[in-house]
Amino acid sequence: MIGIIGLLLTGIGFFLGLYDLYESINSGQLKLIALGELWYHVHAPSLNTAQAVIQRYLVPVIWDPVIVYILLAPGWSVFLVSGAGLSFLGWHLKKRDPTSAKKIPNRRKFGEPQ
Repeated sequence: MIGIIGLLLTGIGFFLGLYDLYESINSGQLKLIALGELWYHVHAPSLNTAQAVIQRYLVPVIWDPVIVYILLAPGWSVFLVSGAGLSFLGWHLKKRDPTSAKKIPNRRKFGEPQ
């Protein structure tokens, strides 16, 4: 399940990267959409709520140096890096889990009776 979420995030990252590339080519200058700007355009009240909850109830000092830095990063890079990390984690956990290994059925050789 973690791997599927990772692949979904990676796909979103590639889509955002292509969109940024398209916008940059059309405008003639480099245009990157920041994650915070993207979040604001999708649902602004949740961005304000997240800031208020983190600053009031969780760890207030984490907002400025960490979360603002992430929100100012290009959206494609955040999605791509987090998606690749989750995909790798899902692959690694599946590789270590002995119950997830698919059992290969015994195959008959050509000409053997059923």
